[in-house]
Amino acid sequence: MLSTFNFVESFWQKRTLLNYLLYPLSIVWQLLSYLRKLQKPYRSKTFVICVGNINLGGSGKTPTAILLSKELSMAGFNVCFLTKGYKGTMQNPTIIQSFHNAKETGDEAMLLTEHATTIVSKSWKKGLQFIDSLNFDVVILDDGYQNPSINKHYNVLVINYSYGFGNSMIFPCGPLRQSIGSGIKKANSIVVLEQESQALHNSIDSFKKPIYRGHYIAMNVNEIKGSVYAFCGIGMPNKFLQTIKNNGIEAKQFKKFPDHHSYSNQDIINLVSSAEQNNLSLLTTSKDYVKIPDEYKKHMQVLKIELHLLEIIKLKTDIIEKIIQQKKH
Repeated sequence: MLSTFNFVESFWQKRTLLNYLLYPLSIVWQLLSYLRKLQKPYRSKTFVICVGNINLGGSGKTPTAILLSKELSMAGFNVCFLTKGYKGTMQNPTIIQSFHNAKETGDEAMLLTEHATTIVSKSWKKGLQFIDSLNFDVVILDDGYQNPSINKHYNVLVINYSYGFGNSMIFPCGPLRQSIGSGIKKANSIVVLEQESQALHNSIDSFKKPIYRGHYIAMNVNEIKGSVYAFCGIGMPNKFLQTIKNNGIEAKQFKKFPDHHSYSNQDIINLVSSAEQNNLSLLTTSKDYVKIPDEYKKHMQVLKIELHLLEIIKLKTDIIEKIIQQKKH
């Protein structure tokens, strides 16, 4: 399964004959997306912030959503998250409680609920209708950027410079959910992460949207003990390895699992056994840790990462102004 994942990741970075042969399927994908736009979107009375991306897979949406929730909560707003709970079993709108687990809610939802009330719903529309019956000022959507069934008051587009837009082709020819231009045009603000690509920055800057640069900071490096066997199942696994190295942690072994991987007992037993045989400690991400069975968590160390945005006050002020405007209407 992982070899397939690696092949697709590599395939979407270039343009070959096969990419172009898949173009008719890309047309079908775009047509279906267009037909979805014909429905009337649900307008929530709660202020809706959508944190999304153009690429399939990870780009930094969840850390951005968490940062915005912290900033708006500190400003006095009652904030919640809405997520589809990808790969979770929950269907109907549900507030995550302490007795829920990642198999029910999905991994990202378990991370979000550590920072604010989190609602899982496979339907964005039903989720917002449920939230409208509660007492929240702001709801932050983790994903849903391309979904036309709901109206968003503020769109934050997250772009990871280190990954870029691959071959700039739309699925399945490439990694894009929609065209670059259409994605950028509907953004109120753009958050760009990782090392800057001047060519990519110039193309984004031409749209004259507010751009906020950000970077990740490892918060607990001094707590990580010994040489490690690192593993993760995230959208950009090599970024985790690079973060480890950049912070002076010695990773003797590294194993990649597919994004949103659901760890079996055998997966963990194999990891623990291999680490012990090589006198290494296991190190993973917060997103992976929430999926580890409780009885194995004592074998794990977690590298905690936080997102820091330059000019976060400016972004927060812009969002708050929009919230005030919406309340007047």
